[in-house]
Amino acid sequence: MSDTSIQIHLIVEGQTEQSFVDKILKPEFDHKGIYITASLLGKTGGDIKFQRLTTHLRHFRAPSYVSTMFDFFRIDSQWPGQAEIIKLEESRTQLTPEGKAKILEDATAKKIDREHFIPHIQMYEFEALLFSDPEAWREVSAPAVDYIQGIVNKYSDPEAINDGAETAPSKRLLKNIMGYQKVVYGINIAQKIGLARMREKCSHFNQWLTKLEDLKPLS
Repeated sequence: MSDTSIQIHLIVEGQTEQSFVDKILKPEFDHKGIYITASLLGKTGGDIKFQRLTTHLRHFRAPSYVSTMFDFFRIDSQWPGQAEIIKLEESRTQLTPEGKAKILEDATAKKIDREHFIPHIQMYEFEALLFSDPEAWREVSAPAVDYIQGIVNKYSDPEAINDGAETAPSKRLLKNIMGYQKVVYGINIAQKIGLARMREKCSHFNQWLTKLEDLKPLS
């Protein structure tokens, strides 16, 4: 590894996200001299609470780049920025998914106050990325292609597919695609879609990866 290479520690919420980093992100970034390692929040993942993040961050010595990949749908109600989002929504302010993510990410960065920390909140959850190319589902379930295409047609961006208890991306897949399991199908479908297609279709996800690509080596 050369002096011009970049290392990024990525904290993720679950095993599927960890596999996504290892099998999808890492190979692409390795070619660019950017080396990503992923670890589960608190070693076991799940239970996305802010206090667990602050504790986990102590494992990384400064200076080092650290980022996150947490679902909006999974972070707890006390997460920095959540109160502001609720207040804005109660005042009937229209917030885009990217707008919500920016509020949370800015508030998280401010609260953590750690140099080279780049928080990322995935809107509304990891499964949104799997809506980037309906055709990728054909081998899993031919009827799923038309079903997913119908949903995609209603939204400007897969990351805009909402976070309701029954209408979040994962809930739609579980309810309408027989046998769907995130751990089984998530990475398989992601590999068929490909990172380039996800970046093309999911604007906030692409903005995050662009930030990582633009990082400079730490001295």
